[in-house]
Amino acid sequence: MTKSKVPVDPLREFLEAVVTRIEALETHCGISAPASSSSVGGASLHGASSHGMQKTASARHIAGAGETPATKAFDKFYNTTVYKFADSCDDLEMGDMGKYIVETFSGMRYVVVLASKSKQPQDMTELTQYLTPITDPVGKIRTMRLKRDFDSHQKAIMEMLACVSWVTLRAPNLPAPFVKECIGSSDFWSNRIRKEFKGKDDEKAMAQLAFCDALKKTLQDLAAYIDEYHKTGLEFNPKGVSLAEAAIRLTDNPLQDAAIEANRKKDQLANKKNKDIGNTVKGGNMAGVGFWLAHP
Repeated sequence: MTKSKVPVDPLREFLEAVVTRIEALETHCGISAPASSSSVGGASLHGASSHGMQKTASARHIAGAGETPATKAFDKFYNTTVYKFADSCDDLEMGDMGKYIVETFSGMRYVVVLASKSKQPQDMTELTQYLTPITDPVGKIRTMRLKRDFDSHQKAIMEMLACVSWVTLRAPNLPAPFVKECIGSSDFWSNRIRKEFKGKDDEKAMAQLAFCDALKKTLQDLAAYIDEYHKTGLEFNPKGVSLAEAAIRLTDNPLQDAAIEANRKKDQLANKKNKDIGNTVKGGNMAGVGFWLAHP
């Protein structure tokens, strides 16, 4: 009896193609993954290897490390634009997508802070082992199994997340224009969502369009941030220490990961409460005003 061939999952094939393009770009720029970082079952991307007792800090928490103008500006972007995009994923009930988006950009923040404490290494491949806080959540997004209704969403997100490679680019390959290119490729899939829900004013359609707008704004704001603070590439500190020394000095606080995600959920619930109260008042029920005044 002949076994029938298992059909290739077109979404998985697409996501693997995106990852291949990212890896090709990094190889072109001199940032290649170490041999030990090959993926297992397609679940991980290029990224960190562990050397002896050296520890790579997880994304998110670097106690007292956000003092440079570049880090402060990134925090503003992270706490507004990124959170809004993550919330739009939650509004569509896309599983842990919002959480992984936050973790990805939190990992990007870690790399920005690490660079602000470090001298630029002579060999930029040294940076590769510190990219795990970015590549791990991207790998989780890549292997997520969502409803078929979210195929275009996941493809748009993966095209968007090609932007994370900006941290590896150096002149003449400028990072801001590269991130701007990701807008067009992600828009290809976002526009399919827009076309499906255009002209509809129900809550579901509004949430779908909000997702598309938030995704695009994330890339636009990231490109603007990079253009101002990392124009020719990730900004290092000429008076800093080595990457390895800076990584050791940065405090790893895994408990803070859960706390940040809990606060994001709390903020999201508060925003929803404000929206519900607004709808109640708009409908003519002034009891909503009394409730809000009684529960500041």
